[in-house]
Amino acid sequence: MTVIGFSLLKKIFTVLFLITATLVLSYPALAIDSTQAGVTKSNSLRQNLEQKKLTAQQRLSEKRAEIASKAAILKERLQNFKDKIKAATVQRISDTLNKINQNQTTQMQKHLDKMSGMVTRLESRINEAPGAGQSTASASAALNDAKQAIASASAAVTTQAGMDYTISVSSESAVRADSKQARDKLHNDLKSVRQLVINAKQAVAKTIMTVAKTLGGVKSGR
Repeated sequence: MTVIGFSLLKKIFTVLFLITATLVLSYPALAIDSTQAGVTKSNSLRQNLEQKKLTAQQRLSEKRAEIASKAAILKERLQNFKDKIKAATVQRISDTLNKINQNQTTQMQKHLDKMSGMVTRLESRINEAPGAGQSTASASAALNDAKQAIASASAAVTTQAGMDYTISVSSESAVRADSKQARDKLHNDLKSVRQLVINAKQAVAKTIMTVAKTLGGVKSGR
């Protein structure tokens, strides 16, 4: 099975992070001298994200307990296999599938956390602009789209992290087909969630470009 990689996505995120940092640091007065409204919104966003993370972690713990229970059932069934090599192979594949899902969703969430940090900095930048008489309509619209995209992706990643890919063994003779079914499902599920992460990345990139284009004229020494 082809495992979904993130090397290209990591490179893109690094570039986006550097652009965002440059955008904010180029205007120190704006980055440090934020309005009370901007601070309140940023704090509220962080609090909401933290609460969602806590809830997601609790649900994930419950899901992983269920997965462990199903894994125990599989192990018991495999003990009845006549072909012990086949049984060991099935056990290894089943463990690997769940491990891949765990690793991939952890990576996806790390990317989304970085995006959330970028959004917070961009929001502070946008909140400062009205004081300089600039229109923030397009930047605010792009920011809201990015927030929604990140929220949708985060929800999908949380759900995916709790998915169980323990192989359901129908019989010893059908175990190869059962294994393939589990592998294919994991591949397709990760592909769908990864697309949502990419959509969020693109939304953040659009926000960065919009802020740079529409608010780039504000100078730090105003």
